[in-house]
Amino acid sequence: MGEVLGVHGISQARSTSEELSATWTRALADGWSAGRQAPAIVVPHLSPLLVASTGRLGGDGQWTDEEIEFVRAAAMEYLGDPDDDELAELEEAGRTLGMLAVPTPLLQVVRALDATLTQAWRERILALVREVATYLTHAQVREQVRDALAAADPAPGLVVGHSLGSVIVYDLAVHGAGYDTVMTMGSPLGLKTIRNHAALVTDAGPPPARWTNIHDPNDLVTFGVGLRRSWSHVDDVEVRNARTDAHGAGPYLSRPQTGAAVARLLAHASGEPDPDPDPVGQDTLDRSCCLCRITRRLRRPRQ
Repeated sequence: MGEVLGVHGISQARSTSEELSATWTRALADGWSAGRQAPAIVVPHLSPLLVASTGRLGGDGQWTDEEIEFVRAAAMEYLGDPDDDELAELEEAGRTLGMLAVPTPLLQVVRALDATLTQAWRERILALVREVATYLTHAQVREQVRDALAAADPAPGLVVGHSLGSVIVYDLAVHGAGYDTVMTMGSPLGLKTIRNHAALVTDAGPPPARWTNIHDPNDLVTFGVGLRRSWSHVDDVEVRNARTDAHGAGPYLSRPQTGAAVARLLAHASGEPDPDPDPVGQDTLDRSCCLCRITRRLRRPRQ
């Protein structure tokens, strides 16, 4: 049995498997304190599936109707599901500089996001959500990802997914890949648009039996909260990354809480005693952080 298989997120077109594996392994070692040497993480680069012109999974850069509908629904969730008046107010407040080239049906929600987020966060969230849409709506891409990960390690002891990678890990886990011990980091699975998508719920088996989720309250991709609201058995572990890179895989992996979680999960997978029987997870619903504090100001009393 292998040890740790990593599944990376978006914006890795210029990297390689060797670079990703070394970076993830080094980051985990930075916060490791479980006694024995930190395990190596093998991170396959999904390079054969990346389109050279876009750096994205599958597709040719053209928006499909499914992607447009998916991205709009997810963007509305990030905005707090505003009504028409609130959405119009946000759109009016949106900045006009730095707008992305998006299809006309998305202009209103993108302008609304522009009023609440920095350009960097807005672009990161839209790119992530679109690539999640591509992954979930293209069966061939999903099958190619499955094959690439199985070729890298057909029986990992632990699978770690970051960002888009967490969606991939969950998808494969509930569709027969044999992933029953997983860790997700910076996961957008808290969005019902994602977790309720037909690709994830059709013919799905039970979720991973042993699942730890690492989240940062300042990571806008995750809403700043964990996944226990959606899956009651998930061990949510809150960490505090640097605000300048709250969503990065490296910061997540280098936190001591992440190292302790990896040690526990590997011990469980191999049948060894738990190295730290005291749980480090916590179910944090801090509505004062991230988009919650931004969109809550729009919730004015109805006349």
